[in-house]
Amino acid sequence: MHRTQVLLEEEQYLILRNRAQREGKSLSELIRGLLDAGLRASQCDGGGPRQSIGSLQGLIDDPGFDARDHDRTLYGEG
Repeated sequence: MHRTQVLLEEEQYLILRNRAQREGKSLSELIRGLLDAGLRASQCDGGGPRQSIGSLQGLIDDPGFDARDHDRTLYGEG
């Protein structure tokens, strides 16, 4: 195990401390668990940031594009 130092915002610290107390864990144990969960989640979804489908709006600059044909555009099908 490696020792490291992390600076937290006051609100982050208070939330983590309260949660650790509720769960009967040390602050370090709680943070390691949250970090593990975050790392596993990022490996499952390709590692990139998750985006909503709404963030794709306006991405395709094609006046003939019809959103109902999204499979053709995204996957080259159809």
